[in-house]
Amino acid sequence: MTLDELIGTSAKTYHQIDTLFATLPAVSVNALLGTWRALAIPGVSTVYPILIEKGWYGMRFNDPENVDTMLIASPDGDEMFAADVLKLAAVAPGATSNLCQIRSEIETDQPMGRLRMIDHRGTVTAAMIYDRLPVIDYFRQIDDHAVLCAADARDSIETGYLILQRIT
Repeated sequence: MTLDELIGTSAKTYHQIDTLFATLPAVSVNALLGTWRALAIPGVSTVYPILIEKGWYGMRFNDPENVDTMLIASPDGDEMFAADVLKLAAVAPGATSNLCQIRSEIETDQPMGRLRMIDHRGTVTAAMIYDRLPVIDYFRQIDDHAVLCAADARDSIETGYLILQRIT
C-alpha cells in the first residue's frame, strides 16, 4: 500500500493497517531525525484527526535524546511550537478549536521523548519513548519520506496508527 493509498479518501480498517505495519521494513533512529507532519489514516483513528484539526502538526526528532512529541502549528502555518502533552491534557483541548489559543498554557522548551532501537513484534526498529506517558511509538518505513507509526499505550486495547511524513 502506498502513502497516497493510505491517506486517500477511502477508509481503511484497523486490521488492514495492523497487517500492513507488520510487513513494512524497520526504521533506524538516524532516519527519523528531522521534522515530520502527522497524517491521519481515514477510518482507523478518531483521536488523531481531531488533534490535527486543532493544530497538531507532528513531531520533531532533534536527536536521539531530544524529541518534541507534539508540535503545534498556527492555522496559517507561520508559527510552530512544542507542547507538553500532559499540560495539553490538563487544559482540556475540547474547550478550544485551535491549540494555538492556549499556547501559553501548553508550550514547553523541554524534550518530551527520546528515540531507541527496540524489538517490536520480532523486528528491531526505531521507537520513541515518551518521558511522561506510558506510551511507546514504533516506526516502520512506508517510503523514503514517510513512516507508519504504531502508538502502543499501556492499558489500551488497540494500537493507534498514524502516518508521519518528512518535512525536513
